[in-house]
Formats: sequence, C-alpha cells, structure tokens
Amino acid sequence: MSGHIQRVLSGIKEKGIDAMLITRRSNLFYCFGFEADEGDGAGIISEKGSWYITDARYAKDAKKAMPGTEVIELPQYSSYLRKIGNIMYNHKLRKIGYEGSMSVGHLKACEKYLWGELTEAEEVVLEARQRKDEEELRKIQAAQEVADQAFTEFLHELRPGVTEREAAAKLQYLLLELGADEIVTPILVQSGRNGGYPHRRPTDRRLKRGEFITIDFVCRKDGYCTDTTRTIALGKADEGMRKLYQAVLEAQKAGLEKAVIGERLAASDLASRQTLAERGYDGGYDHAFGHGIGIDAHEEPFSGIGIAGDYFEGIVLTAEPGIYIPDEMGVRIEDTFTIENNRVKCFSALDRQLLIL
Repeated sequence: MSGHIQRVLSGIKEKGIDAMLITRRSNLFYCFGFEADEGDGAGIISEKGSWYITDARYAKDAKKAMPGTEVIELPQYSSYLRKIGNIMYNHKLRKIGYEGSMSVGHLKACEKYLWGELTEAEEVVLEARQRKDEEELRKIQAAQEVADQAFTEFLHELRPGVTEREAAAKLQYLLLELGADEIVTPILVQSGRNGGYPHRRPTDRRLKRGEFITIDFVCRKDGYCTDTTRTIALGKADEGMRKLYQAVLEAQKAGLEKAVIGERLAASDLASRQTLAERGYDGGYDHAFGHGIGIDAHEEPFSGIGIAGDYFEGIVLTAEPGIYIPDEMGVRIEDTFTIENNRVKCFSALDRQLLIL
C-alpha cells in the first residue's frame, strides 16, 4: 500500500468514516499513482482494502502501477457505481466520504446507487496532498528545470515586432520539446499596457522596445507542476520602470522571509503589501501572495489576506506579488518554493534581477 494511501487512511480514521470514494483525476493520481482521463477511473480506500475501477483502456497499465490495490475492469461506458455499491455492501462500509468538488448530478447518482451514509470529506485527501514528500519534491524540481531551460532559450525569441501570441506559441513549443508533458494553463505573454492587468491572454499586440513583458507559465512533468513568472524589459528600462520592478522584487523577498515553520501563511501576503505601500504602491495587487501547487496548478493552501493556517515543512507554494497600472504597465515576479530545514528553497535557478534584453 502506497504512502499516500496510508496518509489518506489516517484522515479517514480522524473523520470517522469507513471509506473514501475518489473520482477526481488529481486525487486519484495522488492516491494511486496512476492517471486516467477525467471520468475514466474511480477509487475506494478503506482499512479493509483499496480498489481502483476503470475500463479495458487502462486496466492492464493500472494493475502494473498499483500492485497493492485491486483493479476492477468494467466494460467501457458502464457505470462504476453499482460495482462500488457491491464493494460497500460486501465489506460493510456503511459511511463513505465523497469529494465536495463532485458535480450535483454525480452526487445524486451516488445517492441513488450507493447504500449507507454519504458525507462530504474531500479534505481528507486535500490535506494529505499539502505536505509533499521527497519524491514529489523531486518531481517538482524536475518540472522546474524544464521550465528554466525553456525560458532561457525563449529569451532569444523576444525582439521588437514579435506578437504576444507568437511569443506564447514559441514558449509552449520549447517547453514540450524539452520535456514538459503538459502546458497546464494558457501561457501569458503581456507587453506594455497589457501588463497592467494580472491575467490578460496574449493578443496580436507587437512587442516594443522600452516596454515590460510579463511571461507567466505553468508546466507539468511526471504528474507535478511548477509555476513561473518573469517580467523583463525589451531594449531599455527607464527610471520609473526600474523603480516599479525593484519594489516588486523587494515585496517578494519580504514575503519569503516570513515563510518559516509556524508563521502564519497570511504573514507573507501582509509583508509583501506593506513593502509595496512603503514604496508608494499601496494596493499593488488584488490576488493572493501565493497558492499551493503540486498535481494541480492551484491547490491548497493559499497565502493571502485572512487565510488561516501556518507554514510547515514540505509545503509547496508560489510567491507572486505584482503591481498593475491599468493601460500603462505591470510587473509580476513568481517563484515556486518549499521549506526544507526551516529555510525557503526556490526551485527555479532563474535570476530575479531585472533583465533587459
């Protein structure tokens, strides 16, 4: 039985349920180490055993990937709920947890076909996923190394006249060519005034000398993601641009300095905002200082205003303060980091100082 299943079992005991029904793709991958497409697999975890249900497209590979789990093969397009109902009945699993992210229609089907009591318990899996083990950290590091290499090569493609859309396509190609399995979210390339908005999709606007370009991208390798953002200047940067960039860089540093075991997650957000305010950029950004990342690009926990919880060993978060001046320009610097031996470790080796191409 995998260490991740053992973690989930501990949560099941604390929750006071007999078993956990898992259908969400990322939760299944975390627990069983096997990835089918969304909706093509389901799992049950309990002290009496673990079961993974899928169809013939995946069954053989699933059996190889999870020797300690009983893999049940169903005809394609048939419902797994009757089979799960039989498992629950045969093993007297009367109280079963389900994922709160499940659709209403899916939940109604579960209520129809599964005997016993259903209770929302997705936190059992989500809390286990927050603390990354050594293998997970290695995979995130490997994804980051691909991201760093792709970004370094991508810089040679940036020059006046290239459109944001063309630049995004070139970075996507490089990421996949160098080993990323998937581009998880649309790549953002925002130049000049388009950078004044946190998440504006690439347009046909052409890159211009003397402007900022913000590049934000998430790639996945071997099941795990990393999130990177850099803002560079093309050709030159005036004094106002340098001041803006330096304020964001110092805000990120201030937030990371608060990332110590036992400190509040919200402390990083507060420290970064105070740093910006001291430099004349009060209210620089509307999003959180950072978000959890791992199997999903955005997962628990978050570091933002009013967010509960503290830092702990093995946490993986982003640090991404920014300043956005609508229709003028913007700067965001983002790194994925963890805490090892009570010290911040950023996965990326990319320089954070202002780069002028």
